[in-house]
Amino acid sequence: MLAVADTVDAMLTLRPYRPPLRLEQVLRELHAGSGTQFDPQLVEAFLLSGALDLYDLVPTPDTPDEPGD
Repeated sequence: MLAVADTVDAMLTLRPYRPPLRLEQVLRELHAGSGTQFDPQLVEAFLLSGALDLYDLVPTPDTPDEPGD
């Protein structure tokens, strides 16, 4: 669970080298890693927990559509 939470936090938090990712991108990354990088049951539990509600998910104009944009 900590790996999922840490990954989400890293993607949704402003970094000196990049803006936060959009929620759609974060969800795509979680689902892509489910079953390989993350336990699928923990990904589902995290998503159902409401933890994403703790983030200010207002889109910003400089948020890239894809990593590396």
